[in-house]
Amino acid sequence: MRCIAISLVAITWLAGCITTANYETMLKTWVGRSEDELVQVWGPPSSVYQSTSANTLPTPGVGRVE
Repeated sequence: MRCIAISLVAITWLAGCITTANYETMLKTWVGRSEDELVQVWGPPSSVYQSTSANTLPTPGVGRVE
């Protein structure tokens, strides 16, 4: 029984790593693209962060607003 539990934890942990890697790869495709393209595909940001260097950074929302 203990072996099964350890196996399930290991599989769950590995699945999380694979998902994170795929998500990071997908995010990297947006580097260098315009903010307008990002908003068109992902929807408007839920908020905007103002950095100390006067740059604004959009914070993506949970879902696309139609």
